[in-house]
Amino acid sequence: MTVQQTSQLIQLILNAALMLGVCVLLWGGLWLRHTALADRLKTLHLDYIRLFHTLPVDEHKRDCRDRLQTLRQQQRYLQYHCRMAKRCALVLHYALLGFIFSIFALAARCLFYLDWLVPVSMVVFTAGTALLLLCVGLALMDIQRFQVQSSVRRASGFSLFSARILKWGRTRRPSRSLPRNRPRALAPADYPSPAGVGLTTLRALDKSP
Repeated sequence: MTVQQTSQLIQLILNAALMLGVCVLLWGGLWLRHTALADRLKTLHLDYIRLFHTLPVDEHKRDCRDRLQTLRQQQRYLQYHCRMAKRCALVLHYALLGFIFSIFALAARCLFYLDWLVPVSMVVFTAGTALLLLCVGLALMDIQRFQVQSSVRRASGFSLFSARILKWGRTRRPSRSLPRNRPRALAPADYPSPAGVGLTTLRALDKSP
């Protein structure tokens, strides 16, 4: 085997090793995302069970039912994203196996004079690259959908909270109605005039002995 062929094989091995490192980094990110989603799903499940067993029977029962429905919707969303993370990890595992097989095939070509190992390794390398791109596309779509759903849930939660605050304010608003037996203010005509007062005094003096 010539020096040129050896350098080409080394370059192919380095390319496969580089793609393998990218797959490992991406797999670590997917694992962290799946772990965070699983922990969040477990927390929501515990909150749902605790709220379901402590469901009150008073006027706040409707609010608790709304909270239970919201928790169920969040659980469905998180379960969907967990399944997508698992699928991305599965696709990435196949890509990892492809790159590992490509590296071993090229290393075997360096040891043995088997020319058919080079095209086989190139085919497997191309398939692994395609699977890696597919995994990246699925992960980006899942992350975008998760962000959109999170923003929608925050907006709906704020609207529901505002509606409840307004409803509470209407029920707690003090009555501004005036009393029915309100004292009437005296008009100027109701006050006694000075002349009337003097005439009444004179009449009282005339009647006195």
